[in-house]
Amino acid sequence: MTIKQIIRLLWKNKYWIFLTPIFVAVGVFLLTQNLPRQYESSTLVFTNPTSDRGASDGGVTRMDFYTSNNLFDNLTLIVKSRKTITEASLKLLAKHMALPEQNDEVLCYDAYIDLKTHFPPPLWGQLAVTNDEEKTLENIVKNLGEDENSPIEYLLREHEYYSVNNIINKLSVSRKFSSDMMEIKYSSDDAGICYYTLKMIAESFMNGYSKMKELENTNTIAYFQNQLTIAQTKLRDAEEILKGFMSDNRILNYYEQGKYLDIAKLEHDQDEERSRRLLSGTSFNLEQIEQMFENFDQRQVIIENISTLQQQIVSRNLKIQGLSVLNNQTTQIENIKKEVASLEKDIKELSDKLFKNSNSIQGVQRETILEQWLTLKISYEDQKQALDVMKTRKAYLLEKIDEFAPLGAELKKLEREVTVNEEQYLSILHGLNMAYLQKYDLEMAASQKLIDKPFYPKTPMASKRMMLVIGGMLGTGGLVLTGVLLSFFLIQQSNPASVPPN
Repeated sequence: MTIKQIIRLLWKNKYWIFLTPIFVAVGVFLLTQNLPRQYESSTLVFTNPTSDRGASDGGVTRMDFYTSNNLFDNLTLIVKSRKTITEASLKLLAKHMALPEQNDEVLCYDAYIDLKTHFPPPLWGQLAVTNDEEKTLENIVKNLGEDENSPIEYLLREHEYYSVNNIINKLSVSRKFSSDMMEIKYSSDDAGICYYTLKMIAESFMNGYSKMKELENTNTIAYFQNQLTIAQTKLRDAEEILKGFMSDNRILNYYEQGKYLDIAKLEHDQDEERSRRLLSGTSFNLEQIEQMFENFDQRQVIIENISTLQQQIVSRNLKIQGLSVLNNQTTQIENIKKEVASLEKDIKELSDKLFKNSNSIQGVQRETILEQWLTLKISYEDQKQALDVMKTRKAYLLEKIDEFAPLGAELKKLEREVTVNEEQYLSILHGLNMAYLQKYDLEMAASQKLIDKPFYPKTPMASKRMMLVIGGMLGTGGLVLTGVLLSFFLIQQSNPASVPPN
């Protein structure tokens, strides 16, 4: 098919191609002249999900792209939630019912009359409180909760202006670019309903979100307070156990006391070793002197008597030392000292008798040897007694060390429990302080702010009437042109001879 044939075909069907779209356009224009005009209002909310995060505790919370989008998705769902929309719808209904008379700036006449038709006059009088929206809202909520078949339930489900689903379908929530601003739009065929519906939605969202955040913070504070009480009880119990353990075992400072026992044992071992060496030397010298004496019965008897007297002297000296620490024992001490002096006098007499006018085999006078022997004998007995005391003292120190050593592990365990409970207590206390600080932050400044309040739409949105007319005309013209071309091709295929030549 050539261009010439196409032009001939179009000219032949020019009336169908041009007049039919014109008729359709005129028809669309006439049919849409009573089309309801739509009004739209919007509000801009500063949500503050990404700004000033972590300012309460001095930290910085990481806010990436996904976290930010997730927060805005949550806010969008809260705005479009049934709870928010139902609360806004009931507030709008309460405002309309509390009107003393119909007001075009709130809702049009037809909508007001339609609203009254859904309520029997007695019920309307029971619910509506003129010029008191709060009381009217209380009555509406009470009636809705008591009567499942209340007209209010039907309005929330089916009505054009109060239905939750219809409001959600006409509601638009979007984020302004990548900022912290959230834009909420609502459209309706009544300017007053459009304005007040959006206003009620914004108020319900702001109040609901603030209460939710406040409830979260209240629950957080209650949790930390409960945990703080538990931690405080555990800390006090651990401290009392530690205090009782140290009191029962007389521990003032375990590490200093343990150090003192170690030093005392070391010094005692050194003193004991030194005493053993002195005793060994004294014993050897005493044996050498005693070998100088002639071995006969009388001298042996005298020596034994002297030894007995010496033991008595040592015994009385020890008794004097024991009484010296007591009070009011002066007389008894003096008597014992007199006895000691008498015993020493007896020893002197026996020694003189034994060695009088005698010389040692080494040529030393026996009197001189006696004096040396007597001195060594006294030193030997004193050193022997001192060594016995040291043994007793050593046994006491070892016993104390055996008792004190196992206490270290138990004390360390109890101290560790106190430290752990204390750290837990301080951590919970810090969390409680942060929760209170966040509460004060919420009280001082709301997290959401209306930057642009809802406005009353005095001018309707641009009508789509011309688009419908143009669309109808172009669509009809396309269909007619397609029909003409198809009919030509069908004729050409079925009867080629009927097609005019070029």
